[in-house]
Amino acid sequence: MPKLSKAFSSSQSYLIIKLSIIPVLLLLVVAGIIFHATNTIQQQKPMGLLVNMAGRQRMLSQKYTLEVLLTSQGIEFDHRTTLRTFRETLNALLHGGPVVVNLKTGETAYLPSAPTREILNALEEQNKLITELSASAEALLHTSPDRHYPEYLRQLNKLTTLSARTYDQSDLVVQLLGQHSESAVSVLLILENATLVLLSVLGIVMGCRIILYVKLNKGLEIKVEQYRKLAEELTKKESEWSNAMDFVGDAIYLLGLDDRVLRANRPLYKMTGLSPDQVIGQKITTLLHPQGESIPCPVCQARRDRRDATITMETDNPHNPIGRPIEVMVKMIRDERGKPLNVLMGIHDLSGLEEARKSEEERLRLQSQLIQAQKMESVGRLAGGVAHDFNNLLTGILGYTDLALTHIPDDHPVKEMLGVIKDSSQKASTLTKQLLAFSRKQVLDLYHQGDGARYGSGALHGLRHRKTAQGAHLGQ
Repeated sequence: MPKLSKAFSSSQSYLIIKLSIIPVLLLLVVAGIIFHATNTIQQQKPMGLLVNMAGRQRMLSQKYTLEVLLTSQGIEFDHRTTLRTFRETLNALLHGGPVVVNLKTGETAYLPSAPTREILNALEEQNKLITELSASAEALLHTSPDRHYPEYLRQLNKLTTLSARTYDQSDLVVQLLGQHSESAVSVLLILENATLVLLSVLGIVMGCRIILYVKLNKGLEIKVEQYRKLAEELTKKESEWSNAMDFVGDAIYLLGLDDRVLRANRPLYKMTGLSPDQVIGQKITTLLHPQGESIPCPVCQARRDRRDATITMETDNPHNPIGRPIEVMVKMIRDERGKPLNVLMGIHDLSGLEEARKSEEERLRLQSQLIQAQKMESVGRLAGGVAHDFNNLLTGILGYTDLALTHIPDDHPVKEMLGVIKDSSQKASTLTKQLLAFSRKQVLDLYHQGDGARYGSGALHGLRHRKTAQGAHLGQ
């Protein structure tokens, strides 16, 4: 590259000197400049491929993050293939070697190694960041948002932060490669124009990616704020629930390790016919077995053994305190090291249990279906909005690229670059179509369902029907 720049400078000086001689010499010098320009463009092809691959890394990092987020919400995406492609491309950028330049056709090309130490250092930092990003993604995927919500939020925040850093580092690599390419390019007008076109396209792509990231990050911020408010509301509900325990049908009471009653709800007082003053502080064995245990009580034995248990007692069981079929639950409350602290007890009347059990199972099933459908709707709307905005931007890029291609001859050096722009934009358009297809499959009309059953099986059946219809529409 330095040799070409030196040769170009010599040609430019030679042109200035000979301009005053004769027009023929001027034409010869112009021909020489064109020759050197063509040589320079040929030398810039490997560098252009480096910049293109480095630019693709930014897209892959964002695509990988989005696929991980969707997978964590139960929507399966092959994020590992995206990660593998990112790593293979990064390895080729670091050390040189073959790389897949067309993910659709599998076309490969040979990349030279990083041209400067500064670029090599930036690529090594990018390698560290993608390692951290993949580790954070695996941690997020192994954290259930339903069971471990606070940890899920922490992992989600860590993932988005690392994603932004990876994107910025990828952008830095693109900038460093672009600067290296610019420093080696001559001041010929044709090369200057080509550089401006390339920088403009890169700026547009970078702007689109930034807009996509900002929209995604904004959506996540809204979700985090919603979850924070939900946590505050749950704390308030927990306090209200503590008061509401007095109105549940089951007898619930808390024992110390010495079997003395620490706390109880009203159904226990009603069941035993005793007042709070007669119950609190007394041993439960004295209250429920005033005559002593003629035979060993399985509930008492479970407490002595410091183990959880659920014991069913029929009406004629001598240890049954209410004379109706009951289920007694023993739950040991332990500290973080597993040491027993208290014993939580519950007595559940089994009369009419089957009907209540079926009703509760149906309620929980419908509630779970509704929550899942709402989650899918939210993700679908977010993906659809982002895809529509991104598709509008791509329309302008593809349109002007096609116009430019129709106004330049086939042998023009810029035509190949415009072809690369068009190909990359079409790939991005394919991604937006996938996002749009996904969003159409997920958005459910939850506001016009007739009853609880239609929220469940009806909504899921409608989703499958809509998926088939939209598949036909997309095919058209």
